[in-house]
Amino acid sequence: MQCAGCGNYFSGLSNFDRHRAWHADDAADATNRRRICREPSEVGLHLRDDGLWGGEPMTDEQKAAAGWGRER
Repeated sequence: MQCAGCGNYFSGLSNFDRHRAWHADDAADATNRRRICREPSEVGLHLRDDGLWGGEPMTDEQKAAAGWGRER
């Protein structure tokens, strides 16, 4: 999914939502809030080899525990 605000691509909705934040020019005025884009790397996202921003890559141990790489 691509963000219309910054042009970055994300691997899913939750990763897209992580990079969006509410901002108000006047913190006391909650009616003046707007959504802004945050730098994906600053919110814990990682740029994958396929060009998408996503969560932290799984380790080999995590992949093995999840059953990845096993033949069916």
